[in-house]
Amino acid sequence: METHTPGTFGQWGELVACWFLEGRGIQIVATNVRVGRGEIDIVARDGCDIVAVEVRSRRGDLGEVTAVDMSKLAQMNRNARAVSASRVDLVVIAAGTNGIQIQWSAALSW
Repeated sequence: METHTPGTFGQWGELVACWFLEGRGIQIVATNVRVGRGEIDIVARDGCDIVAVEVRSRRGDLGEVTAVDMSKLAQMNRNARAVSASRVDLVVIAAGTNGIQIQWSAALSW
């Protein structure tokens, strides 16, 4: 497995997330969309729905889904509304001894 520097590891995770979502029929509309002081990692289209996707990349094996606290969820929801997204998804990419693992949580609670 290739070693990634901290600055590029997150970018690598976002590329993997795009590939993963496209493989499930979700169309990537834009990446790294600036919204006010925040950013949406991926804006996608799932059928008629616009989706704001948060990507979490982590070194090591996939255990518990990387927690999104209430503050981060509120920020994600504000950003999603700014681009007229109807839902927020979370994709966790883990690169560890078990290879690359991906966990997708669709439609996080508003």
